[in-house]
Amino acid sequence: MSNSEVKKGGQPAAYIQIQTPRGLWSKTDPADANKRPVYPISTKVEQVIRDVREVFGFAEEDNKYQLLHGDDPLDPQRPLAGYHFEDGTLLILSVQGGNAHGSVDPAASFEAVQGELAMAVSFTAAAGLVLDRSALAVNNLKFHVAFPSRNGEKYYASFDCRDYPLYPPYIEFTNEYRSRAGTPDLYPVGFHTMPCICMRYSRKAYSENQGPHGDWRMLDWHMATDGGGPISSLAMIISDLHSKILSSPGRMA
Repeated sequence: MSNSEVKKGGQPAAYIQIQTPRGLWSKTDPADANKRPVYPISTKVEQVIRDVREVFGFAEEDNKYQLLHGDDPLDPQRPLAGYHFEDGTLLILSVQGGNAHGSVDPAASFEAVQGELAMAVSFTAAAGLVLDRSALAVNNLKFHVAFPSRNGEKYYASFDCRDYPLYPPYIEFTNEYRSRAGTPDLYPVGFHTMPCICMRYSRKAYSENQGPHGDWRMLDWHMATDGGGPISSLAMIISDLHSKILSSPGRMA
């Protein structure tokens, strides 16, 4: 564990990040959090669980909460010092008895998507994008964006946000009427010829969805890659796609 931070009294401190079904807890997210995940290394895991539940309002006492490092559950009675985490290590809060690959409550996903799209509206309007969230609902976690290209064409993307924000959205290009999807002629040049959007924020890029990346984990989708910094919100995803589409010379086929 890196001891780059020291708590009052001289005890080394651990900075961790925690991904939950309702969002990421870090030094900056969520912006209105009343505490941050920086702890004296003697802190027990159970205290971290209590804190992250408080930050995100997980009040259901009947659920079983666990912190996981990868697929490995942490012992609630063990101190953070016993795990030798590097600063910024990502942990996962499981609300389903230790199943790191479980689903997210659709109501929680709906709440997260609504909140993030509200922040994206000003950007999409200024950039000339058409954001359609009219059908977004708890039982239909989809929205759509029309992206203009530099040659005047439009590309239409559908975002399926089931299990968001634990996992990234499943993004697919469609025709204007959403009656056809996933064919090369619907994609701009510059994306993977599978075809798919070959980015961590695109669920289709992962091998679990027949994508090209068996070396990525969907749980790590918001983290930085060698090609750029982290993209951790729907507004950032839309902005990145907009930039890539503007730089594309035309359709894939």
